[in-house]
This record gives sequence, structure tokens and C-alpha cells, in this order.
Amino acid sequence: MNLITNYFQSVNIACKTRSINKDGCSIPLNNPMPNHVIIDMDLYVRHSGSSPTPNSSNCDCIFASDGSGRKDIWQDAWIVPIELKSGKVDASEAIAQLQAGADFIKTFVCQNCEFEFMPLLAHGPGMKSSILRKLEGKFIKFNGRRYPIKRIRCKQISLAKALADYNQSSGQKKSKSRRRR
Repeated sequence: MNLITNYFQSVNIACKTRSINKDGCSIPLNNPMPNHVIIDMDLYVRHSGSSPTPNSSNCDCIFASDGSGRKDIWQDAWIVPIELKSGKVDASEAIAQLQAGADFIKTFVCQNCEFEFMPLLAHGPGMKSSILRKLEGKFIKFNGRRYPIKRIRCKQISLAKALADYNQSSGQKKSKSRRRR
């Protein structure tokens, strides 16, 4: 039994949201969704009184789902730190925010849970090519591995499609992240 969402269920309910949306940038959720939790990290900081990471840079939200046993992208559990940028994007800041999300997940998730991991940056249509070049080849470090940042346009691709594209772009299904101490 996968316990990913059980661990995130313990977060204060005031920190959870039903959608991935911030400052005019959103990522559609498809239906039917598996058992999942979305944590708004701004609300988490507000309600906990402190930043979950030492550098006080946080991603916008964390999406976590349990594996549902289906024969689609939701057959596996997923954890996704998400940064939403509707306006100007500072590549270094976006990378730091996604890394902070990965660091938060590393301290929060159970030791023996198996899941797929994907750092996700959703951005508006005006992202400059110089910023895109700065993001190419950048990785988020998590559990001893480096994960490329998946970039999508706000409101144009569902989360399920982004996850499927991420798996496909790797050339093979990503190996499970297994938390060990």
C-alpha cells in the first residue's frame, strides 16, 4: 500500500487547496483524479509560522498522489514540486524555489514510500528565449538523483499530460524514488 498522500494528509487543512493556481497561472487537473493532496506552500508558511526550508525560498505548491493501480499515468504515486510564473521569470529564482520544494518533500515523506518525482515550472507566454536557455540542462537534486525541470505553459497542458510527457521524454519509465535513511 502506498502511503504518500497519508503523509501529506497530516498537513493543516488550511494549507491544502483544490487547484493549482497562483497569480493568473494555473495547471488544469484532469478527471478522474486519483487520491491526491495539493499543498499551497504560501499557506503552509503562513499557518506554520516558519519556512519549511532554511533558505526561505519556497515553490508555490506540492502535488502528491497515491498510485491507483490503473493502467494510465496514475498507476504510480507522484510527488511534484510546482512553481507557477505568470509574469517575468528569473531562472535562478525558479530553480531555487523548485529545489526548496524537493528539499521539503525529502524531509516530509515516509522512508519506504515509492513514488515518481517531477519538478514542474508553469509559465506565461512571454518567457524570453534567454530565460529558456538558462533553464535548459538545469536539474533539481532529489534523493541522490538529478531530475530535469519540466516546463509547460500556464493553462495549456493538464498535469496528467505533463507527467506523461515527462515519462516519455526520458525514453523509459523513470525508476521509483525510494526514500532510505
